[in-house]
Amino acid sequence: MAWNTSGSYTKRLQAGHPAMVGIISAMLAQKGFDGPPEIFEGQDGFMQAYSFERQYDTSLITDGLGIEWTFANSSIKVYPCCRYSAGHLDACLDIVAKYHPDWRRIQHIQIRSSDYTIRLLAMPRKRDPQNVVDTQFSMPWQAAIALIDGKIDADTFIEKNIHRPDVRELMTRVDWVVDEEFERRYPEHYSSAVVVTMEDGTEYSSVIDDPRGDHRNPVTQKQLENKFRGLAGRELDDERVERLVTLVTNIHEMKDVGELFSITG
Repeated sequence: MAWNTSGSYTKRLQAGHPAMVGIISAMLAQKGFDGPPEIFEGQDGFMQAYSFERQYDTSLITDGLGIEWTFANSSIKVYPCCRYSAGHLDACLDIVAKYHPDWRRIQHIQIRSSDYTIRLLAMPRKRDPQNVVDTQFSMPWQAAIALIDGKIDADTFIEKNIHRPDVRELMTRVDWVVDEEFERRYPEHYSSAVVVTMEDGTEYSSVIDDPRGDHRNPVTQKQLENKFRGLAGRELDDERVERLVTLVTNIHEMKDVGELFSITG
């Protein structure tokens, strides 16, 4: 339930954590607070804010309601960088896992993807990332470090890696091209392909139709838990991390979610 947004208290809430705002909204609604009656179709409502030239179809809000569960088709980000990077990173890591190429003997790396992916991740300035966020949106940097390290995780995107000489050297051998088939399939599919050519002419390639984490190529429960362990373990001890894994896995049986907060507090 939304509420009037004119008060300073409300503005402070809006700046807070979305989950907390949702909880407080529900508590206010329980006490009789209401919100704008035209939150969707009003002059400054949701439909106006998220439509192009104020053209929209309100029937889509209720189409399939209670039957189709859109959340089930959500993607999970496997890598801590731009989601559009997932395809070429999957391909690079697949090549490493299958062929173990010596990056020093790599002559050329070509990445094929959709036009928007290339424009987002491979514009000229992406050749020279200067901070962590730049690396999270740099196709050549990501391909180079993936082929060298054979992994991509939270420790990939850190300050000391930005200007690594080996990564910078291999980056110069990366280029990209729009793939007409991938472009035709976008945005239904975020497809990418990588071809690594070695000095002796050997080619290693990998094609990714749907990146790992997509609902058509979902991560396993074990992969999801391991991602959580890698992130939560930075702040919590192993015992609490494993307790959280167990509780969340069986959350449908939990009678009091307060136990979750007691572990993380």
